[in-house]
Amino acid sequence: MLRSLRFAARAVIVLGVLLAAGAEPAPASETAWKALFESGVKARKEAKYADAERLLRTAVTRAEAFGPQDDRLVRSLNELGTVLRLAKKLDEALTAHDRALKIAEAKHGPESPEAATSIYGLAAVATLQDRAEDAEPLFKRAL
Repeated sequence: MLRSLRFAARAVIVLGVLLAAGAEPAPASETAWKALFESGVKARKEAKYADAERLLRTAVTRAEAFGPQDDRLVRSLNELGTVLRLAKKLDEALTAHDRALKIAEAKHGPESPEAATSIYGLAAVATLQDRAEDAEPLFKRAL
């Protein structure tokens, strides 16, 4: 575990140096996406929401290179939505979860576990926006 965290940290540092130097990131790199995604999740768990948002927005960009219906894009968008919700950026969180839901439904269907994660995120945002009438059916649908 510690070894994988060190690897992820090194990958993020290397990516940061390349981006700061103006280098274009390599397209569709699984390793780079995974390092960004895992670092973003770690930052969220540590309540470092600004860091998590920055890492996950970059992970979304990386995931987009895998294709418009790639599951890594859905995961990245949902995780970004969670971070934005925790940071009280509710409109942006809603947008991220909604985009993830559209992709998940198109690829896996409206009753899929992938769609359920996005639906739950939308319900959580609706709850924080005091829209119980919208949140309740979403929570039921997520089950």
